[in-house]
Amino acid sequence: MPPSSTGTRSRPTALLWLFLLANYAVQLAICAGFVTGDALRAPGPALWIAAVWLSYSLFYLLPAFGLAWLAQRLLGRFGAVVAWAPAVALFAAVQLGVYADRRIHEIYGFHINGFVWNILTTRGGVESLGVGSTAMAEALGLATLVVACEAALLAALARRAHVLGAWRSRRFVLSFLVALLMLSQGEHLVYAAAHARAYNPILQWTAAFPLYVPVKMDEVAKRWGLAVVRSELFDVGLESSRLAYPRRPLAFRPGAPRWNVIVLCAESLRADALDSEVMPATWRFAGQATRFTQHISGGNGTRMGVFGLFYGLPGPYWFEILDQGRGPVLVRALQDRGYDVRGWTSDKFSYPEFDRTVFADVERTKLSEGGPGDGWQRDRAQVGSIIEFLAQRERAQPFFLYMFFESPHAPYRFPPETAIRTPYLADLDYLTMNLQRDIQRIENRYWNSVRHLDTQLERIFEALAAQELLDSTIVVVTGDHGEEFLEKGLWGHNSEFHEEQIRVPLVLRVPGRAPAVVERMSSHLDVPATLLALLGVTNAPEDYSLGQSLLDGPSRPYALVSDWSRVGYVDADGKVSFGMKPQGWFKEVVTDRRDAPLTDPGGWMRARTAIFAHLLADLARFTQGAEVSARPAPRS
Repeated sequence: MPPSSTGTRSRPTALLWLFLLANYAVQLAICAGFVTGDALRAPGPALWIAAVWLSYSLFYLLPAFGLAWLAQRLLGRFGAVVAWAPAVALFAAVQLGVYADRRIHEIYGFHINGFVWNILTTRGGVESLGVGSTAMAEALGLATLVVACEAALLAALARRAHVLGAWRSRRFVLSFLVALLMLSQGEHLVYAAAHARAYNPILQWTAAFPLYVPVKMDEVAKRWGLAVVRSELFDVGLESSRLAYPRRPLAFRPGAPRWNVIVLCAESLRADALDSEVMPATWRFAGQATRFTQHISGGNGTRMGVFGLFYGLPGPYWFEILDQGRGPVLVRALQDRGYDVRGWTSDKFSYPEFDRTVFADVERTKLSEGGPGDGWQRDRAQVGSIIEFLAQRERAQPFFLYMFFESPHAPYRFPPETAIRTPYLADLDYLTMNLQRDIQRIENRYWNSVRHLDTQLERIFEALAAQELLDSTIVVVTGDHGEEFLEKGLWGHNSEFHEEQIRVPLVLRVPGRAPAVVERMSSHLDVPATLLALLGVTNAPEDYSLGQSLLDGPSRPYALVSDWSRVGYVDADGKVSFGMKPQGWFKEVVTDRRDAPLTDPGGWMRARTAIFAHLLADLARFTQGAEVSARPAPRS
């Protein structure tokens, strides 16, 4: 039970310090479960992990300590039981919360987030995870036991508080806190150096502790003249990486076709841009191919859109992929089969960091970035380079080419001859424009820039025909994400999972395949599985992606989209976003497919609780050691 008032009113702060230290010892034991023995194999990473463990175990308790101190000050005059009850409850809540997070981490490989919180707080959600009444009773019993133990611990410390006087205990604890703060600062410096050197034995454990805040100083290092290069020890520890991607090595069937592959991806290309007026050349090309009318990008921004297109994985995997510099299975498989893999962009490969993700395994000499001029001018130059490659290539070697177009990127610049929509804003000046007044003229600039994009795609289509490559080349035409023009109150992209921001065109031309129009839902995450199946991979897509074949797979019941901190679930009737990082927790939005509020969002969510539980398994499938990762989640 809580301490009596005897001996506590004179030394309440000293007792609270001691209570904090005792809870810190318990927290150390709980947090030790966030890492495995693999993390401690090398002395350097082991010391860094120890520093994180020692400092963060305390940081988790400090908010409870601060609130308990305030409560003791405000409630002290009402008696010991009232004054100290908040301390017992707060510290018990932290211990239970961190322990629950550790169990979630052990099972799924990630920490408590908006997705998990929704399932835990939605009626039927816990049951959908296979948790029965016995487990619920055990959880309630554990919570009761922890509260009782906290109360007993506080009472025991109160009886022995005279061992350390208030001044001595405060000085000791303050010194201890300062030492841990210095340890934390040193740990952050070590992480910053590891990130600059892409040192995987440290980077792969940055997500092990909840709420870990990484410090990156790559740009500072460059300004100081320090070389920011991949460490020679980069591969050390990779075999024990927490990232189990792919789950199995790929296998190709004997005699599989060695078709060339070209992926043409345009910035901000929304789904309704592909029509006979705005993109006549691409529309004609789509008439010879398979056109997907309900295609959804992997995100509402370039980073997550292109990531999903190449990896077949949703956005939360981006961060660990980036830390480890892990290239996509698609590119690795083609290189292993002797393909000449090359990339062009009218922007930069370094932002977003596609040079350390999508093209991490590609020689830098085979990556061409845009030069001077507007986006449409850079597009023209890069297309010219691609056409030159097609003419001079090694005929016996198959190739994989990627081109990223900038023409439709704001401020939507274009040459006068491609103006098809008037009037348009003469110059998009962010300082002087009035969005409400000018939005139609701004949108007209966009359509004119898309028309220019079409002229450059046409040059590539014509070059393929001239080189007689269409009968031996798979061609993919799509966008990284869409673009909104105040249809739902926003302009641009990267802000919400509105239809205008996440839906893009998809044209897939496969040699020998009859033209078709597919009206069922499809996703960027399906593209790697489709290409690898066409090229003879015999593995099930679950071995390397969350996608399925666009041509032979079952009807997709839902799609996943991502931004920096959230994952969005989209099906035929509605969509919802879940925060995967703290900054996304307060942006959960439930709407219908047209982004209008639902009349019964709670009922809509409850009806999909079992699907959301399966999505937790999907999001953990490629995490080494996650208890669910070895079995694919059901797709419906």
